[in-house]
Amino acid sequence: MTDPVNLMARRPRGVTADDAPAHELEVQLCAFFVGNEEYVLDIMRVEEILPP
Repeated sequence: MTDPVNLMARRPRGVTADDAPAHELEVQLCAFFVGNEEYVLDIMRVEEILPP
């Protein structure tokens, strides 16, 4: 079993909640496995998804 994934949104150092736009305070995550490794992406930061 793998370790749990940290799902906390992160801001760059020095950026406070008051500085960040409201849309950046919410994340939509997609988790997937590649081999034995689990990856999590913030879907809102994805620019393009290519079809298989």
